[in-house]
Amino acid sequence: MSEEKKVNSNMGLNTVDGAMASEPFNKLSPAYVGANEDLRYAARVLQPRDKDVLTVTGSGDHPLLFALNGAKSVDTFDISCFAYVMLALKNAAIRNGVYDLYLNMLREFNQQPKIAQTSSYKQLAPYCDPKAVRAVHNNADYDIVRPNSLVHGNALTADEFAKLSQKEHLPSSFVQTDLADLPKKLDKSYDQMYFSNILEYNPDTDRTIDLVRDLKPFVNKNGTIMLQVSVYFIGEEYKRFEQLRRAIADWARVDVVRNRRIQDMCLVHVK
Repeated sequence: MSEEKKVNSNMGLNTVDGAMASEPFNKLSPAYVGANEDLRYAARVLQPRDKDVLTVTGSGDHPLLFALNGAKSVDTFDISCFAYVMLALKNAAIRNGVYDLYLNMLREFNQQPKIAQTSSYKQLAPYCDPKAVRAVHNNADYDIVRPNSLVHGNALTADEFAKLSQKEHLPSSFVQTDLADLPKKLDKSYDQMYFSNILEYNPDTDRTIDLVRDLKPFVNKNGTIMLQVSVYFIGEEYKRFEQLRRAIADWARVDVVRNRRIQDMCLVHVK
């Protein structure tokens, strides 16, 4: 797939389609400044070293943490083009190699949702993917990020930042799509897929089961799909995990990893 195809033309939209506007997230939803998932814990569970990974783009931290933990390749998707903006700007900060500039970017974005006005954006824009820069400037009337969405302790550490800055390649592929259409946009298979809070934003159990079934052709044998959810949803989500387990028992093993400090995980292991 070409880079032009990967980065959807919606990166230049100035309006939101009416059908999308009714969804919890849409094409121009503000991105999170930082992840609210425990991505380090997710990486310890998945062990992505030398694996081909597909992950939600989120705040950009998701693909970066998989790359940090040795993934062979990392492709990303998200419904919002601004998720890609955050990934591209974090890549630019890492390539720039100045950790204080990265931290200042997070601090400024956490307070200023129209990021084009911040000093850190102005410093990083010349080093950033032009597609992401166009997305910022073509959507000047929209909040690019969610203010106050930076979770303490979830930013890259200085050591993690330094390790990523030494990598020859950082994650950059991106497909703009919602969950329902994701299987239609894939043209390769993966060893691991990572979805955060999928059951919260896709509350219909049958839809979740259908999605997992539709993703099966794109998961390698012995591959894994991780569905990570916030712990305060787990009572109801656990029932859905059990329904999913029964529905796909003929081709997958479903395990649940309990982590009451932050999040629980449902692991779909393709046989």
